[in-house]
Amino acid sequence: MKKEIIIAIGIGFILGLIITFGIYTANRALKEQKNPQQELPSDGSPASPNPSPMLLLEITEPEDNLVVNKNKVTVSGKTEPKAAVALMVEDYDNLLIADEEGVFSDELPLISGANEIRVAVISKNGEKQEKVLTIVYSTAKIE
Repeated sequence: MKKEIIIAIGIGFILGLIITFGIYTANRALKEQKNPQQELPSDGSPASPNPSPMLLLEITEPEDNLVVNKNKVTVSGKTEPKAAVALMVEDYDNLLIADEEGVFSDELPLISGANEIRVAVISKNGEKQEKVLTIVYSTAKIE
């Protein structure tokens, strides 16, 4: 009988240590998460507090929330030179490369009603930028 009591106390002690270690590790991880230390670059100088500028994506044509009476619309814009540009609308997707000045353009087909056009750009270094336009194609006479 004394043997079983000693074994039970030993198992309880080991389980208590395991639980205590788990709580200690969780608390330490939460404290590190609340107070992240600023990482230094490999050269030892402090990191810049300003993030790098975002990838340029400017849609010059068409305007957002435009109502048109034609079943096609030309999407034009400007981004970084030689960046990959993806144009997506309903049943049509096209991937093109911006020219040396960063200009891109493509004619997209529209379906009747609201069309959500997604323009996504990926630069050579992997930065991504996306904009969404809504164009409404109406067969009603627009005056």
